[in-house]
Amino acid sequence: MTNPLKNFLQKLHDRQTYRNTYNELSSLTDYELNDIGITRGDIKRVAMGDPEYKLVKDYGPNDNLKGWV
Repeated sequence: MTNPLKNFLQKLHDRQTYRNTYNELSSLTDYELNDIGITRGDIKRVAMGDPEYKLVKDYGPNDNLKGWV
């Protein structure tokens, strides 16, 4: 049996988490967003935790990082 109060509080928490993430990402410059691999159009999906959206894209080995990582 589900607890309605627990569900309500979880939804409030999820909504606050979404708002915080959305606001933080929105405050970044386009350069900073690009640096972490997203665009302004991606902010809502990232903040919602869209499982289809992947922040890390697999481009194979990155030769630019050899010796640094």
